[in-house]
Amino acid sequence: PVAFAASLITPVAFAASLITPVAFAASLITPTLTTPTRRHCQPGRSPPAILSLDSGFRFCPDPAERAAPLAEIAEFEALALALPRFYHGQEPPQQYKRTLLAAADAVATRAGGPELVAANMTEPQLQRAFVVLSFLVHYYIWCEDGAAEQVLPRTIAAPYWHVAKALGCEPVYTDAVIMWNMVGAGGDSTADPDLIHLEFSWTQTESERWFSVIQGAVLRLLDPLMGRALLLREEILPQYTGGEGPGTAVDPAHAQAAADFCDDLASRLDDARL
Repeated sequence: PVAFAASLITPVAFAASLITPVAFAASLITPTLTTPTRRHCQPGRSPPAILSLDSGFRFCPDPAERAAPLAEIAEFEALALALPRFYHGQEPPQQYKRTLLAAADAVATRAGGPELVAANMTEPQLQRAFVVLSFLVHYYIWCEDGAAEQVLPRTIAAPYWHVAKALGCEPVYTDAVIMWNMVGAGGDSTADPDLIHLEFSWTQTESERWFSVIQGAVLRLLDPLMGRALLLREEILPQYTGGEGPGTAVDPAHAQAAADFCDDLASRLDDARL
């Protein structure tokens, strides 16, 4: 079952590994940027939506919490919706890059600077902006075969970095993008998979839609377990590793917590297969 789940999420981990230039570019600009206050998604839920900086798991927003198209980044949104045209070769990569730079200039001018683009966004708006910018940046870096961009222009990198940090994410294309990009009938992101569509897409193909929907369905099943997994990893397991050697008595409550977690994980993975 674990191998089954891993096989579903490996492509996203692989995709994330491809966009390390984004993190590299962000690292170049962080010395001159002020880190925004981190806002945890969906306050009051348990487990929290932001689990750790190295985790891509994020809650799907409730239908009522989905943000409408953002006037603040209207040019970015329009270009993100047009990505399939570029992906399928109807327009050349250099045209995409020029269009993105022009869009970034327009967005930054309206906001009073690229660092201020996300300054007044709500949590749902930040989630939407993160999806849009993740698509745009990922394609900017990889749209030319064999010629990956190593540094992002500041007018693109700064808004992306600020949006990501405000959400507690890293500025990379992660599972959060898939989770926040799925929309069901009536705006419900937890609807029947047959009725779910992707608001933004690389290819506008059925195969891409199904890949994302299946991945999202598995992530939704596993989300409730992530808080418990982190508790085991960060608070319980360290008590029994790295010591003087074997012989540490296991607290029965800890053993039961681990056993219950494994049972629930197996059950969730069985559900995922179905």
